[in-house]
Amino acid sequence: MNTPKLLLTLAASLCALPLHVLAAGDAAAPALVADLPCSVDSVDAALTVRQLRSLRERCAQSGEIYAHALVKTNSLPLPLAPALRLAPAAGKADSEPLRAQLAVFYYLHESYPAEAGFDDLDRLIRALGTAWRIDAVQITGSVDVMESGLTFARGLAQRRAEVVGEYLRDAGLGDQVPVTIDVRAPRYDDSAAGRAEDRAAEIVIQAERRRVAPAAAVQPVDGD
Repeated sequence: MNTPKLLLTLAASLCALPLHVLAAGDAAAPALVADLPCSVDSVDAALTVRQLRSLRERCAQSGEIYAHALVKTNSLPLPLAPALRLAPAAGKADSEPLRAQLAVFYYLHESYPAEAGFDDLDRLIRALGTAWRIDAVQITGSVDVMESGLTFARGLAQRRAEVVGEYLRDAGLGDQVPVTIDVRAPRYDDSAAGRAEDRAAEIVIQAERRRVAPAAAVQPVDGD
């Protein structure tokens, strides 16, 4: 996706468009960073996702700056993922299925997860350490009602899912584990809360873990 094409697509909808429509799970909008003036050169100089989001918020009147900052945001390298360490293998008789689910949320027009999304992914990766085998991963990306009218809506939804898959692979998810990437249409209403829920990548993981033994019953002790 190149910047001029993106600029033309967004130009009609970027007049004072606020970025601070929250990603679901975020307690507050990204803090503004005032040290960079509104210019394409500032976008080129920005080093962090916080700076880029701040430029989009403060400079939203300029479709060129917004689009340039958005393309750079969505091209940022992912942070280092924690290592996925599975439990020792167990036999079939000693195993039980494990199903893990998580939704990772995004800011408007972004395919780079919100900060809370990376925290949730890290917790998921650590929780999978109770499994000894991962059988399949399905990741479904989606856009909100506002984004669904854009020409690149399907590609944005797919990219949201792909980014999550890349993060899991970077953590150590083996190439032998099938990862299915899918997209869905918006399912929530056209409210701020509904749109925030739809800007997401939903993960479902099927795995096997060692069977958890029931806790031993506590026998009552008779008093004298």
